[in-house]
Amino acid sequence: MNLVSPAPNPLEAAFTALIAHDKQNIVYLPSFMFLKLPSDILNVNQLIEEKTELYQRLPKYFMNKDNALQALQRNPLNLAFIPEELLDNDLIRTALTQEPLAIGYVKDKFRLSEYCLHCVLQKPETLGFLNEQQQSQFMVEMAIEKNPACIMYVAPKYMTYRLIKKAVTADNRAIEGVPSEFIDDELLNVVFAGQHFILGMVDRKNPKFITSHRINQSLNRFPVETLVYLINEKSSIEDNNIEYLDQLIQIDPIQLQQISGSYFWDREELLISLIRNRPDFIPYIVPSAYNLKISILAYKLNPEFKPMDVIVFDPEFMASTDYLDNLNWSLVDVNALGTATILNILNCLPENDERVYLLLGRLNGFQGIVHHPAVQAFLEKHRQDIYLALNPALINTSNMLTVNTDYLTYESLTSIDLHIKDDETADHLLAKDMIFYSVLSHDMKTQDRTLKAIEKYPSLVNKIPLDLLNAPDFLRLLVSSNPLMLRHIGKITEIEQFVA
Repeated sequence: MNLVSPAPNPLEAAFTALIAHDKQNIVYLPSFMFLKLPSDILNVNQLIEEKTELYQRLPKYFMNKDNALQALQRNPLNLAFIPEELLDNDLIRTALTQEPLAIGYVKDKFRLSEYCLHCVLQKPETLGFLNEQQQSQFMVEMAIEKNPACIMYVAPKYMTYRLIKKAVTADNRAIEGVPSEFIDDELLNVVFAGQHFILGMVDRKNPKFITSHRINQSLNRFPVETLVYLINEKSSIEDNNIEYLDQLIQIDPIQLQQISGSYFWDREELLISLIRNRPDFIPYIVPSAYNLKISILAYKLNPEFKPMDVIVFDPEFMASTDYLDNLNWSLVDVNALGTATILNILNCLPENDERVYLLLGRLNGFQGIVHHPAVQAFLEKHRQDIYLALNPALINTSNMLTVNTDYLTYESLTSIDLHIKDDETADHLLAKDMIFYSVLSHDMKTQDRTLKAIEKYPSLVNKIPLDLLNAPDFLRLLVSSNPLMLRHIGKITEIEQFVA
């Protein structure tokens, strides 16, 4: 008697092909399918060896001590994904020996004192994971000796003036982690004598620590850094003190680029005077410092001025300067401009200007401006020409073609509801690029064209007509012919319906 093997489940075959194509695709595998795939395809040990990061994707019932140990040997931070019931001293030691920072994934009840000390001695910053009961005097001393910044992690029980002074003497930046109540003049003398600029850090701890004496100390040792900080953070609007700015310019005018734009917002006359007297300073000043009026002046004084997009495409700026005429449009990311800015540009450009084509043709979906009168007029005027230009039978014979379709993307065609309704034009566009499936009319989206388009661009699954999706066996055929569709299939249907 001949026994006929049952036909393989289409879903199992599709997932098998999906995982065989790339083990990374395990992320698309539902948990109920893990037990259904062949062991040579879903070999857990091999999977961890090839792509260790996928260990975290495994269902818990696939995890055991052996593959947990293997995962830790490949990447000790996999400790975060091992179920608590599998954890033991062997696994924890394996992880911490390779990477002390893994202590952050060890629950308190597993944190033996020997583990904590080992981690701190290897990487002092692991002190930050340990609570007061897990720290010790010896441990914090060793941490500070290796990395003074770890003073910020010392538990209150072990925080002493002696330990703090030891930390800031070794590295004055450690002051950032010192509680304010421990800071006095003696400690500040140590900090300001250190090798790093520290004024801003001390100011953030407590502004009362920043006296004229401390400012002068900082100016003597770090003049540029101190002046930049004083200008950005400590110059009051009321006195309008520009002494610091003058000093900075005398030292190095390029350092103007470190001054925040907000400094000039309430000092408009100061900025105008500065750029009038020294137009060569204009490129050094951050664009956010310039309002519309000063941007127009700056551009006229120095053509190298590069204003912000919100200024560039302001109607008044475009009308007052020739910036738009000199703009290299190929370098403009039109999709990042925003709807209001695009409308400003359209309002400033003549209707038949070549730049209208460049702008509209490069927009993804017209960003909601399709109903703007200028856009509607443009589209209505050229709608028929656009369709004719895409028709291979008419492209060389029509005298009406005035549209350069090189400027039109499939997103643009979709936005103007220009659905292709004849086979010849549909096949012509799909031969050029299957992405044009999006602009086919409902009747043109046949099963054959759909399968070919989805094979090239799986994300087009959302463009498939619902009646085609509901056709007998179409979804099975789609998945069977293109396993990668399983990445997207959840968007349109519940995958469990495939299970026999």
